[in-house]
Amino acid sequence: MKAKSTLDVRPDISYRKALSGRFTLDQTTYTVADCPSDVFKRFIEGCGQAPDTGRSWNLAQLGKLLSLLDQDCSTVARWYAIDVLLEHKVKVPLETGKGRPAIGTL
Repeated sequence: MKAKSTLDVRPDISYRKALSGRFTLDQTTYTVADCPSDVFKRFIEGCGQAPDTGRSWNLAQLGKLLSLLDQDCSTVARWYAIDVLLEHKVKVPLETGKGRPAIGTL
């Protein structure tokens, strides 16, 4: 059986789709690319601590992800954080546009 090369691995969400995604936190709707860093980190923390997170996910991984975002909360880091959660089957309630379903299972 041939192992997949790193070139065969694709992200679970595109950079553009992740950054244009919208989420609601504290009854306010934000866009991933434009929200304040502290708001985005709270959103990621909430997703990573949800009781129905993916089976391959644990709080140590969440800690590493939040530590990364403390150091760098650029658009690339935001996309990476969302992609990591989706890769681990963690529910990420992002809306992608008018009438479009949220990303991931809600």
